[in-house]
Amino acid sequence: MLISHHPPSQYCRTYKIFELRFCARCSGIIVGILLSFVLNLNFSWELLILFPLPTFINFLIQELKWIKSLNYLKTLFTIPLGFYIYKMLECIINLDFILFLTMFLYVLIIEFVIAIILNQNKKLEPLIKEYENGIYID
Repeated sequence: MLISHHPPSQYCRTYKIFELRFCARCSGIIVGILLSFVLNLNFSWELLILFPLPTFINFLIQELKWIKSLNYLKTLFTIPLGFYIYKMLECIINLDFILFLTMFLYVLIIEFVIAIILNQNKKLEPLIKEYENGIYID
């Protein structure tokens, strides 16, 4: 668990490279941040506001077991969130705390909605328990 935040029961959510575990979704975020930095990507606000959605929708439908949980999809659908987070980091660097807070609250609202949906479908508590206990619950 040196680089991945997942317990052994969730190693299926990671990549293993040279005996190190890397979270599939966190890897996508890092790729998105690096691409934004290296390519100096700039997106319109109308587009940027959509960027967190693929990550959370993919997470939701995988946890609801509507699609198979595949690491490459987790990574791919999380790259846009990396673009979004890069913009948030720019806000902090530029001391635009109002915009940063707005962007942060937007993601927090999305997470809250996802948590409500998972809770209503009786998927939230088992997910939390699996993470806390490090056990696999199918």
